[in-house]
Amino acid sequence: MIRGLFPTCTWPGCDRPAHRCQLDHVTEFNHRNPEAGGPTCYCNLNPKCLFHHQLKTFGDGWLDDQIVDAHGALWTEVTTPHGITVRTRALNTWLLPNLGLIPCGHGPPTAPGTTEPGDEPTRTLTRTEAKHAYRQRLRARNRTEDPPF
Repeated sequence: MIRGLFPTCTWPGCDRPAHRCQLDHVTEFNHRNPEAGGPTCYCNLNPKCLFHHQLKTFGDGWLDDQIVDAHGALWTEVTTPHGITVRTRALNTWLLPNLGLIPCGHGPPTAPGTTEPGDEPTRTLTRTEAKHAYRQRLRARNRTEDPPF
């Protein structure tokens, strides 16, 4: 279904076919506490080619988001480390025109997750968890300061 909505990699300018891409959680999935991280749902998944998936995951400063507008259309946006944001709409919404109007059964992520106290003397979050928390704060700020629609 996700690859049907997005026929190519959702990174702006990339034309790698979706069937040759990985499905990416936009809001990162929390393996230790699944309720706290991004859900595995159409509203939080999109295809990314291996290069762009790794750039988003391991590159510094890259942020992506996925938004469902009031009409049920899915939009993705990518923000560069320099603050430039590019928004694109899912190309094949005509296949499933009312998909975005179906309410998801999950709420927003509760928290990015924390680690158990142990060998880490002063750190409360792993680097990955801190990066996920940072991205969640940026997404929340972007949604309140600059509404996309």
